[in-house]
Amino acid sequence: MLRRQQMKMLDILLHVDKFCKEHNIRYWLSSGTLLGAVRHGGFIPWDDDVDIEMMREDYIRFEQLYQDDDDHVLHTHKNDLHYIMPYAKVRDRHSVLEEYSGGDNFKYKGIFIDVFALEYTHKFVNHQMHMKLRRIRKFENRHKPSKMVDKIISLRKRYAFATIKAWRVLSNLFPGQQLRHTLGTWCYRKARYEEDLFPLTTMKFEGYDFPVPHDSDAYLRKIYGDYMQIPDDKEVHTKKIEFLK
Repeated sequence: MLRRQQMKMLDILLHVDKFCKEHNIRYWLSSGTLLGAVRHGGFIPWDDDVDIEMMREDYIRFEQLYQDDDDHVLHTHKNDLHYIMPYAKVRDRHSVLEEYSGGDNFKYKGIFIDVFALEYTHKFVNHQMHMKLRRIRKFENRHKPSKMVDKIISLRKRYAFATIKAWRVLSNLFPGQQLRHTLGTWCYRKARYEEDLFPLTTMKFEGYDFPVPHDSDAYLRKIYGDYMQIPDDKEVHTKKIEFLK
C-alpha cells in the first residue's frame, strides 16, 4: 500500500512538474523528498510524503494559474474553511487519506504533495504567525462541528491571514536575511540559503529528472546534519488510505 501511495504521489509530482515548466515557475524537490533523491535515488523507503518548495513570487503565480481538473485539485486555505495552513497541497481526487495529524474536516482528502513557499522572514515573526494559526486549529479540535463553530473559525481565520498580510508588509521594510517557509508555516525553524539553492540543477528521482538545489549537500546538512545516516525513528504521516479507483 505504501508503494502504491508513493507512485500516486509521483504521478502528482510529474503533473506539477509539467505545469511549472509550461508556465516558467521555478520549484525544487525539498526536505525529505530531496533527501530521498540524494540517498536513495527516489523515495526514502518508509516515506509517505512529497515536499517541493518555490519562492513566494512563484508560489503566487502557481496559485493564480493552476486549474483543477478531473484528477487533481489545489487545496489551500482559500477553498476550504477547515484548512488552516498557509501553504498548498495538490491532491489526487480518486483516493481518501487519513493522517495522524488530523484533517478529518478537510473538504479535500486525497493523496497529496505539499507545495511550500519561501520568503525572507524573521524567525520570531514566523513563530508568532504560526501560533496564531495553531490556536485556530486547537479551537476547532476542542469543539463539536456546528454552524456557530464554523462562523467563529471563519472570522478568526480571516483575522489571522489579515494579520499575516500586515506583518509581511512590515517585514518587507526590514527584511530578514534568511529564507524560511512562508509566514505561519509550522516548519519555519530551519532556514534556507539562496547560495545553496540557485542556480537550480536536476537530479534523478524514481527515474525522472526533477529540479533540485544547486548545492543539495549544503542544503541537507543545514537541515539534517549527517543526512546519510539512517535514522532510528522513521516518521510516517499516513494513518489510512482508500483508493477509489
